[in-house]
Amino acid sequence: MILGYILTGSDNDSFMLDDADISTQRCPTCKYLSDFSYHNPFFKLKRKAYDYSHPYDIGSIVSLRFKEFCIREKYSATSFKEFEREPNFFQLVVTAIVQFDSAKSKTRLTGYCETCQNYEEAIMAFSYLKNDSTPLKDGFYRTDMVFGSKDCKNPLVIVGVETYQKLKREKMKGLYFEAINAE
Repeated sequence: MILGYILTGSDNDSFMLDDADISTQRCPTCKYLSDFSYHNPFFKLKRKAYDYSHPYDIGSIVSLRFKEFCIREKYSATSFKEFEREPNFFQLVVTAIVQFDSAKSKTRLTGYCETCQNYEEAIMAFSYLKNDSTPLKDGFYRTDMVFGSKDCKNPLVIVGVETYQKLKREKMKGLYFEAINAE
């Protein structure tokens, strides 16, 4: 049984953290970014061909078309942060959280920091959710963990099965999906 789909996007050849003063956003102990939902209002998008894409470091970037789809479908767990230099693109923020099962997913966690309670590196082998017996409802979700290395980490963005079907019908550019199956 499919519980939902991980939504990923193409690389957009950009960096969210370029030209950003993130010195106050760093953990005083490990020196890594402590908030991976950081928004750089001066972000400059290099590749604008996609409706859903990712910088090399943090964040999910969506087009005006993607934003309008979410508004039309009334997805309340999504919000969109604006950029001063990119009026037709937005940073997607997903607020509904699902619990990721790091043990079952064989996630490798290294370099734990007691101060910010973050890991230097979090790499998953498989994708399992805790309480994985019920498919996710129509909508957008994010994992309670972030994955990647050092300052380049993101939560997984997950959509319900019905949301996946709606997005496929829209034929937007740059969206990739990976099914999350119940064990």
